[in-house]
Amino acid sequence: MFWHQQATAPAQYADLVLAARRSIKAVLPSARVVLGGVLDAGTNALAFLAAMERAQPGVLKSMDAIGYHPYQENLQVILGRIAALRRPAAPQQGIGGADRDHRDRRE
Repeated sequence: MFWHQQATAPAQYADLVLAARRSIKAVLPSARVVLGGVLDAGTNALAFLAAMERAQPGVLKSMDAIGYHPYQENLQVILGRIAALRRPAAPQQGIGGADRDHRDRRE
């Protein structure tokens, strides 16, 4: 699904991924759920994720991993954004406490 840049997209996507997670876990409780397709090309992926979290507090923490597509020309920018996604709390982006690597997930 493609999300156009509109003010409501992060909130709508947060609702969608939470509904999908509930459905997946209802069928297979041990399934790992990945927030997919976060694109970082001409958009600010960290701001989008922060807006999702503001709309649905805990949405990022409910995911086992975040699928990130870093389409950037600068490797340092890519590495910096990946580091920001992996931080346990990134208050400057408004993203706090999300598990970003399924290996760190405690169930």
